[in-house]
Amino acid sequence: MIAIILALLAGCVPSLLVFFWLRGYLNKESVLYKTNCNRMLVAGLLVILPVILLSGSTDLLLRLSGLRGAVPLLYAALHTFITLALSEELSKFYMFRRKLKKIEGEHTWMELIVYSTIVGIGFGLLESIVYVLQFGPLVMLIRGISIPHGGFAAIVGYFYGKSVKENKKGYAVLGVLIAFLLHGLYDFSLSDEFGVYGDISSVIALTLAVFELVIIIVLVVFIRKNKENPKYTEPLDQYKSI
Repeated sequence: MIAIILALLAGCVPSLLVFFWLRGYLNKESVLYKTNCNRMLVAGLLVILPVILLSGSTDLLLRLSGLRGAVPLLYAALHTFITLALSEELSKFYMFRRKLKKIEGEHTWMELIVYSTIVGIGFGLLESIVYVLQFGPLVMLIRGISIPHGGFAAIVGYFYGKSVKENKKGYAVLGVLIAFLLHGLYDFSLSDEFGVYGDISSVIALTLAVFELVIIIVLVVFIRKNKENPKYTEPLDQYKSI
């Protein structure tokens, strides 16, 4: 029981700290902003619903394909990149956009980054609760500190904001694509099938875990540095059309 509690804390506390910092640092005098942050967190928790639908469908197709026994490495690649990474990144983006259309206010580029990150954090929190029985405190601590879903979502939020700012939808697609590729490679490096390559899989997994942590650090520095920058803080009243 103690191990489970420690693993749960290790997996959730870092993400919660980042969430409360994002909620309290940017626009800290705005009640509406804080309310929107809360609603985005709930949206992140609800990401599990479309994930179940998408991942369940793709997993069934992969199982029926027979690749698991015939070509295990290809099966692992398709499972991690499609069933896991693609379904989760598309679901997070869908819930982010869905909630964005419903919350009040004219949002800024900076707020779009924050809102997307919070959706990722919300999903990561729920996923950590699901995974807590599978992994020990050390693994959950690494996962918790790196905050992968928050980092991937921050990338999506940045490029989504850029797509709105410059009225180029391609940037939104690019953001989701980058997050999908990083997410898929990370999951693939941790698969049993790729694990037979020993040090290579470990190096890739560790490198990406560190990179995910760097994304969160860069996010915090970016927000602190550009909190008053009009480029990122002017309202984007056309965001609902993208």
